[in-house]
Amino acid sequence: MAFKDFNEKLLDALDDDKVKEKIIQICHSEVSESVGHSYSHSNDYGRSSTISEELEKRDTMIKEKESIISQLNDKINTMSAENDAFRRRIDVLEEQAKQDSDQIIRLKNENLSLNQELNDKHNGYLLLEKQNSTIINELDVYKNSFSVVRRLYNDYMNINSNTRSRLQRVIIDSNIISFICSCARIEAIEGLWDYLKTAIINESEDSATITALRNIFDVIFDLFNSTSAEATYKRSAVSVGDQYDDEYHIRGSSGNSQGRIKTIQLMGYASATSGKIIRKTVVISE
Repeated sequence: MAFKDFNEKLLDALDDDKVKEKIIQICHSEVSESVGHSYSHSNDYGRSSTISEELEKRDTMIKEKESIISQLNDKINTMSAENDAFRRRIDVLEEQAKQDSDQIIRLKNENLSLNQELNDKHNGYLLLEKQNSTIINELDVYKNSFSVVRRLYNDYMNINSNTRSRLQRVIIDSNIISFICSCARIEAIEGLWDYLKTAIINESEDSATITALRNIFDVIFDLFNSTSAEATYKRSAVSVGDQYDDEYHIRGSSGNSQGRIKTIQLMGYASATSGKIIRKTVVISE
C-alpha cells in the first residue's frame, strides 16, 4: 500500500506545472555549470574552444536530460498503468471475496437446513421404528392368542360328535370364528360348566372327553374375563384337604358329603366383585 500511495503522489506531482518548471531549471542549472566549467577551462588553455561548440555541448546535454526525463515519464506511466491494473485486480478479488463470503453464508444456511431435515427424518425414523416394534409385539400377541384359539378349536373338534351335538346350543362349531364368538359369552361359561358337572357326577362321558372339556372350559373362562377391563368371575379358592362344606362344594362321582376333600373334579367359580358363589366346586371327599 505504501508503494501504491507513492506512485499516485508521484504521478500527481508530475502533472503539476510548477514541478515540471522546477525540473527544467535543475537541468539547465547543471548544464550551465558544466558550460561555465568548460569555459573557464578554455580560458586556462587559451580559449581553445569556440562559443558555438559550447552551445552545441549544452544542447546535447539538454537533449540527454530531456531523454532521461522522457524515460522517467515512460517508466512512471508504465508503473501507473501497472498500478491501475493492480487496483482493478484488487477490486476483482475483493468482489470475488464478497461473493465467496455470501456463498459461504448461503452454504452454511443450507447445511443447517439439511441438518435439521436430517434430524427430522431421523426422529421420524425412530418413531416409525418404535411404532413398528409395537405392531410387531401386538402381532406376536395376536399370533400367540390365535394359536391358542386354533388349538382350542381343534381340541374341541376332536371330541366325539355326539358330545358336540349335545353342546350345540352352548358352543357353535361351524367355523373357528363362530366358535370363539360363542365361547366368549356367559351362556357358554355356565352351559359348559353345567354339562361338565352332570357328566362327571353321572359318569356319562369317558375320562378323555371330560379332560378335554375341562381344559376347554379353563381357556374360555380366561378368555371371557379378558373381554372386559376387570374380570367378571374368579375361580373358587378350594384345595385338597379342605373340610367339605355344602355351601361351597358338591359331591362328585363318589365319596361322601362330609370329611376332607380328596379330589377336585371340577373347580367352581364366583363373582369377582362380590365373591358370591356362582357354581360350587365338584369334589370327592372321605
